Amino acid sequence: MDFLIAQSEPSDAVRALYNPLRTEKEVWVGSVPSGNREVIKDAGGPVAVIAGSISGALADVENVRRDSREELGRHAKDSDGSFAVAIPKDQSVTVVTDAGGSIPVFYGHGPEGWAVGTRVHDVAVSTGLDTVDRVSAVDFLMNASVCYPYSWYEDVRMVPPGSVCTVGREEMTCHTYWVPEEPADLYKDCDYHSWGRRLRARTKEILHSAIAGAERGRVLFSGGTDSRAVLSLMPAEFKCIPTTVLSSKNREYRLAKRSARLLGRELELIQRPENYYRSAIPYRIDRIGPGFDFRHTHLFGPVADQFEDADVVVGGYLADTLFKSHYMSNVARRNTRPDSLLDPCPDEVKPPPGDVGGSTLSKIGGAPFKDDLVAAAQKRRCEHHRHLKELRPRTAGNWHRLWPLSTLAYGSYLSGLRMQTKMVEPFLFHGNYQLAARMPDAARVDRRAFRAAFADDMGAAGWWPTDSGRIPRLGGYLGNAVRVPIRGTQRLLDALRASDGEQGSWPPFQWGWHNVQVDEHFPEEGTGLYQQRLNELMTEEAAREQFSDDDFIPVRLRALTLAFGAEKSQ
Repeated sequence: MDFLIAQSEPSDAVRALYNPLRTEKEVWVGSVPSGNREVIKDAGGPVAVIAGSISGALADVENVRRDSREELGRHAKDSDGSFAVAIPKDQSVTVVTDAGGSIPVFYGHGPEGWAVGTRVHDVAVSTGLDTVDRVSAVDFLMNASVCYPYSWYEDVRMVPPGSVCTVGREEMTCHTYWVPEEPADLYKDCDYHSWGRRLRARTKEILHSAIAGAERGRVLFSGGTDSRAVLSLMPAEFKCIPTTVLSSKNREYRLAKRSARLLGRELELIQRPENYYRSAIPYRIDRIGPGFDFRHTHLFGPVADQFEDADVVVGGYLADTLFKSHYMSNVARRNTRPDSLLDPCPDEVKPPPGDVGGSTLSKIGGAPFKDDLVAAAQKRRCEHHRHLKELRPRTAGNWHRLWPLSTLAYGSYLSGLRMQTKMVEPFLFHGNYQLAARMPDAARVDRRAFRAAFADDMGAAGWWPTDSGRIPRLGGYLGNAVRVPIRGTQRLLDALRASDGEQGSWPPFQWGWHNVQVDEHFPEEGTGLYQQRLNELMTEEAAREQFSDDDFIPVRLRALTLAFGAEKSQ
């Protein structure tokens, strides 16, 4: 899905990664072929490069030629997909991003000229702006992401979501065509069945468009509610294989296999290689870019290769986040009763796993790191949040990690987009993202709108429990009354018998990493970079201990990114 557009021709090593599309008129354009990259052409050659996928007005070559950013923005708003469209001009490039900024695009103006691209380290090298931003590094280690609009590098920034921006000899100029403004009725009771019908209609349209012309597809199938919802909307005549990736045939596998059969399909297992997540770490970081969590590169290497027999791969990524209450802080969660909506708490931000910074923006809890860097990272977060509160005064806390989407632990999506097979994640598509921004919070609580959207299509599979004990078709008191004994019985069985393998589609990433050493994964030069950068970020005492406390294992793993050097691409 990657592209790089630069004022001057990149170095030999960077250029070797891309197929050159255009080199005349002082602008070098290159892209990496994949199932998630398209080139819009006419008789004169390439007109635009699309990272991801797009349908609608913005996919029309005549519309892409428009010089007006406002007009391009109108076409983008009426289109759908998960996309970043790059339109090279004589001495500039115009980039159109989707509503959520689902595909990160970076830009910089440096001593080597300007550059725009989807791989932040290639942009850094091509502009001569490859100095690591220490504040961004601390932000990433504490919060599992780099605050928008910053990047891993001091003077490289992210192109805004929902925008049409032009980068050239001067600084970037930008037109914003959409922001996630908060509707006045967002906090009121609502007809969640109506919202469910809209969600189902959009998702079905996306899926049927994605498989048009395809002969064979795969669905990333954990057996959970989201993957069942996606599979249930697939036409019966379409050859679509539900596929799960696991380390063993555990309980997760058995539940997924049964639910797939109830949907009329046979589950296929892809065995995850031993030590899969500990393999090729420098290459994983290179693939998704520093500043994203390499532990979430699930579709990678030998696993990704096994999806190449399909024309399209479909997932259910971010359904929990956008259409349920996973990232909502204003929700009371109870084991025996349904979740309920609390009063707005706009400054309460749900922390990521392994967070060391606290759950509200008023806290500063970066104990291992230098105070000035922690304070600077906190200031960036507060500035971003202040802008978000202008758009969403009551729900800014819930959307702090959702706008742009790339502020999530996004390695999973980025690694999938870089497969050779077309990847479709319907819940984060441009149209569904805008729907999520308008959906009242009351429709998310207890999965009300989601159940209304997909329960009927699941049929019998909707009555089969998930690994968490949920019955997808049930909510409210009844749903919880059924779930509690299922979960209790499973805990008892787990205590009485030997484990039959880690549960969940992805095992707990921090386990087995207690004794990780950077020199196991990086050559001497990278190990030296790691130690140098770590010393610049941490207090003297913390640097000596190097995250000896088990509570810091996720932070220690993110810190391996410090050993990555963009100069390796030169």
